Amino acid sequence: MIKERPGLLNVFIIIMVFNALVTAIHYILIYQGVIQTKTLDMVGVVEFTYADIIANIIPSAIGAYGLWRLKVWGWALAMILSGGYMHGMIVLLTRAVATSQFGSMPFIAIYILMFSMLLITYLWQQRRLFT
Repeated sequence: MIKERPGLLNVFIIIMVFNALVTAIHYILIYQGVIQTKTLDMVGVVEFTYADIIANIIPSAIGAYGLWRLKVWGWALAMILSGGYMHGMIVLLTRAVATSQFGSMPFIAIYILMFSMLLITYLWQQRRLFT
């Protein structure tokens, strides 16, 4: 029996890939000097870049592919990834409040936090698709 991907799942997959691409482009623009960082030196940027590549960008692309193919490992990876994003964004928001430094990143963190919560909720509701 061939399973059909729901339209909303397609939207979530596209957003996952878009988020990964934007994150990668963000770091490229930092390295090219187009975007300046106020709170990190280049050593800190390098550390965050490698962490994001390993823990977010590559897993997002792989997870999106797994969701597209309706694979259970894609579902699991997307759930774990979303939980990791939630943790990271809560840390970022907490730091912004504690230091009273509100740039653009807290707003991006709110977006990622909301997207992650919606994705987790949706994937949990659709878990039978991936069995």
